[in-house]
Amino acid sequence: MAWYNQTVDSLSEFLASHRSQLPLLAATGASLTVAYVLRSLLSDSQPEGNVYRSPLARVKALSDAENCELPLPIDVLPGARDVPTSFGGSMRVYEWGPDDGPRVLLIHGITTPCIALGGLAHALVDRGCRVMLFDLFGRGYSDCPSDLPQDGTLWNRQIWSAINSSPIFKRPGDLCLVGYSLGGGIAANFAAFHPQAISSLVLLAPAGLIRDSRISFQSQLLYSHDWIPEKLLKFFVRRRLRAGPLTSKPANKKLSAEDALVEELPNQGATEVQRLSRAYTHVNVPNAVKWQVDEHPGFVHAFMSSMRYGPILQQRQLKVWKQLGDWLATGKKAGSDAIPGLPHDKVLIMYGEHDAVIVKDDLVPDATAALQGLASFKSYDAGHEFPSTNPHEGWFSFEGVPLKWHYPIGLLYDLYAGADPASKGGGTEPDLLSAAGADEDPLPWRLTVHFSDWPDEELVRLDADGMVMHDAFINSVKEADFLRNGTAKGIMALSKEDSAGLWTAVRDVDLPAFQRISNILLPPPNQPFRNVPVRFFLPLPPDSDSPSLKVVQSPIPPVIAPSSVSSSIAASQSLMMAAARGAPQVQTVGSALHALLPNLFPSRRTPVLAKPVLHGAAVPMAAPVEELVRCSAYGDGWVYVVVRMMG
Repeated sequence: MAWYNQTVDSLSEFLASHRSQLPLLAATGASLTVAYVLRSLLSDSQPEGNVYRSPLARVKALSDAENCELPLPIDVLPGARDVPTSFGGSMRVYEWGPDDGPRVLLIHGITTPCIALGGLAHALVDRGCRVMLFDLFGRGYSDCPSDLPQDGTLWNRQIWSAINSSPIFKRPGDLCLVGYSLGGGIAANFAAFHPQAISSLVLLAPAGLIRDSRISFQSQLLYSHDWIPEKLLKFFVRRRLRAGPLTSKPANKKLSAEDALVEELPNQGATEVQRLSRAYTHVNVPNAVKWQVDEHPGFVHAFMSSMRYGPILQQRQLKVWKQLGDWLATGKKAGSDAIPGLPHDKVLIMYGEHDAVIVKDDLVPDATAALQGLASFKSYDAGHEFPSTNPHEGWFSFEGVPLKWHYPIGLLYDLYAGADPASKGGGTEPDLLSAAGADEDPLPWRLTVHFSDWPDEELVRLDADGMVMHDAFINSVKEADFLRNGTAKGIMALSKEDSAGLWTAVRDVDLPAFQRISNILLPPPNQPFRNVPVRFFLPLPPDSDSPSLKVVQSPIPPVIAPSSVSSSIAASQSLMMAAARGAPQVQTVGSALHALLPNLFPSRRTPVLAKPVLHGAAVPMAAPVEELVRCSAYGDGWVYVVVRMMG
């Protein structure tokens, strides 16, 4: 929505300056010149019948080499197909991923083709999902009807066309509908009229509830009146779109059409651009939009029609959102399984804290009221463009403390919540595939995700290819393997396929594949470990002069001598000497902690001052450490035990 302000301002200046010059032009006989200029100015691509054709036919005629150079190659995403539509044109659909994976349908925003959500789609497929995207009418490689308004009715028809074109997506069962920006308004509209067709709804910075007070007078005039000739308006709209994104956000608080263009584009100050296509690494959103403006004759028409008739403003959509809220409330009253379709606890709304278009102070209360409190919310330290932000630029914090990305999530939970959760009660944190419970089910652990101001002093930066995280994980696996066996021959002897597959299995949460490979590294049950890979973490108070986290690590043998060990001996020496004396005795969590931290654990059997915590639960002091590793180690082969003070 923001470049309409500049469009109207430019148009006003254009008309004002020409109005004063017309008598002079007429007096000097220049009327033919003016007519010629205006005719050139107002020239416009005409639809074929009632359809603006996309560049599809022209691009298909190009060579492979020419296609590869396009800002939007014809096969930019996997599983491309062109689906006939009821108005005589076609729409472009992309679909790929495991046939039996969770199904996710993604709907993009007003300015971009669906490639803008390509990075998100690829990430979901990496996690085992089956995804579908399509270009909205007039974008990318989808044709545009010239005689139909781009409203909720038209887009509901397009969504059904996409679903029915796929044997996998049209079958009954779970279907997650995800919409971004205008796509969020489209998704909410579809859910309100067809709630029985989906099982969860995720709205990313959704349009549909923008308050009238947020819209500039000029934009409201354009939305509701046709006093400016269509072709003249198209000329100024196209000229502004070709100029590309602004380098800074508009100073005015009122929203105009320029915001819809600027805010959907990635941050222009970013050092890297999100990888949207794995086949064509050069593809990015700004260049795709510029190409779309130049090559798709129906794009400007579609953009303007969407601004006028689409599910953007609250004055047009509030009734629809309330209709969705009524469905959710009815389902909650009837019971979770009583009504098939969208459950009352599967609506998730995500937004950016600094979004200049979808303002959080409006969105949260308005959506809460319209949906009768039956929606979960999740915020990001980002603007409107957060779905196109590079994922490796994101980092988490808990109460202002950056969370180390190389620590397992379970360890982080134990450090900051552990056996004493910050918030009591059940529930799980909402994510893209599972819109979690409403406010009556508080989250056990509230995190903030950031996409700016990376804390370089606390966290090592990640890279787009994931190699930094990969290397950190593999190095940790090697350390654990060396401690268990006294040598790293185990992991070094893995086949190339298994070596790469171990990280892939962890990344993709593929438990069977992970267990197969990790069992190769573990010594058999009748062969004891040389040492046990265990680290103990001691959170220190914020006012401590030492770092806020102390890590204690020493070679811990799986057996020790039964005789007691003096606490005055150095911890690492005491464990090794105890193992060398007398008959072997099983090393327990209590005996290890007593040797390493005798002041906190004066007893081997009973926690007095502190307790060990693992995976959110207190660990029995009598638990054998080797068995603990075999049963409860993290993916890298280590057990990370957090020491929490009692009382």
